[in-house]
Amino acid sequence: MKISIFTTITNPDYWQYAWKEAIACYETFADEVIVVDGSKRFDGDETYSPQFELNEMALCGKVKVILYDWPYEWHWSELPKHIQKGFEQCTGDVAIKMDIDYLIHEQDFYGLKKELEAIIGLNFKLGNLKKFTILNKKKGYEKANLPIIVNMKYKDEIAWGVNDERKTDWCFPITKDRQDEFGVWHGKQINPIYQTGYDIYNYDYFFRTEEKAEEAFWRFSKAWNRGTGDWNWGNTKDEALAVFKKQLYGRLKNQFLKDVNHPKFIRERINNMKPEEQGFSNWL
Repeated sequence: MKISIFTTITNPDYWQYAWKEAIACYETFADEVIVVDGSKRFDGDETYSPQFELNEMALCGKVKVILYDWPYEWHWSELPKHIQKGFEQCTGDVAIKMDIDYLIHEQDFYGLKKELEAIIGLNFKLGNLKKFTILNKKKGYEKANLPIIVNMKYKDEIAWGVNDERKTDWCFPITKDRQDEFGVWHGKQINPIYQTGYDIYNYDYFFRTEEKAEEAFWRFSKAWNRGTGDWNWGNTKDEALAVFKKQLYGRLKNQFLKDVNHPKFIRERINNMKPEEQGFSNWL
């Protein structure tokens, strides 16, 4: 069984992602890692582009880098287009779509590989991983089941795009019914989906400062509006940060929190966290 992982990456040092740790995890678990690199020196500082380091990683034979510009001011349709480009390059028997803030715990490697074999053997088209969102150095919560594993026997039937039955979903695996004016696929949810029972560890804004979180979430909010016409993530930069903090503190207060045993790939970075980073103390 050959396992592909595909992901997207855009100026990850600038946006304070633990991207090197994520890539190290993917290289260890998978046989092939496809990275769609949309990094663009919009700030004039070339140190924010990971292209050269990614190319060095590619020398190991597992990492393939695809350059595909991501604009600073973006429309929500950018998401599925970049994901689809990575998916199309996967050559494994199964492919797993990972965001660059997702990690797999090393203790789950063996069991998850057995589950991937089951997905192939039972002819499921998709498989779920549970999204375990990490809120701070000690606590996290189960957020959702994500159908991000694809049985590549069915690659030609599946695209990453808009589920027309759920208007907000722009980057989930769907049937390939039609493409819109942005080149984004539209279709329907694919069922049944195999339940693996394993987690992906989602670090989201974990290593961001408040200043960077404000910039990132405001940019995110504007992109959401361009795609949906919905300003419920804030009309201004200040409003967007307030929405983000309300979400964060609401999760801390209202979710059933669990203790976190962090994957080994991320532990050193967590041990060296600074107080101004969100996951250190949630800015409290």
